[in-house]
Amino acid sequence: MTRSSLLVLLIEDYALSAKYMMQALKLCNCEEVVIASSGEEAIHITEKHGPFDVVFVDLVMSGMGGLECMKQLRQMETRNGWRQRFVAMSSDEHLKQDALDAGADEFLYKLAHPVREVGIIIKLVDETKRRDEAS
Repeated sequence: MTRSSLLVLLIEDYALSAKYMMQALKLCNCEEVVIASSGEEAIHITEKHGPFDVVFVDLVMSGMGGLECMKQLRQMETRNGWRQRFVAMSSDEHLKQDALDAGADEFLYKLAHPVREVGIIIKLVDETKRRDEAS
């Protein structure tokens, strides 16, 4: 796999899960990854450094949860004319429909081994970005 030029935001409040996702993203050759440990921090980071090509967001966090965070980030997209791809993450598969309703493009089940799924998502977003840049 070639080096990805995607800018990735990882929103995860549990340090071990963040470390695991960072390893998965590194295996997918994503080298530009910004980590936010809360929804509030993600909003602040995106206001300063957005847009991101891919946003991986944990749905269950203390403080602002992932669903509310995605809603606010989608509103920011609308205000700024951006397009970011959202991947909601949870160990609770029952949250999948709520995540899609809140604006997630994809759902990643955290208890599965996500490296393969992360790789597929990164490849699709990278191909879309390259196609958009070429046109």
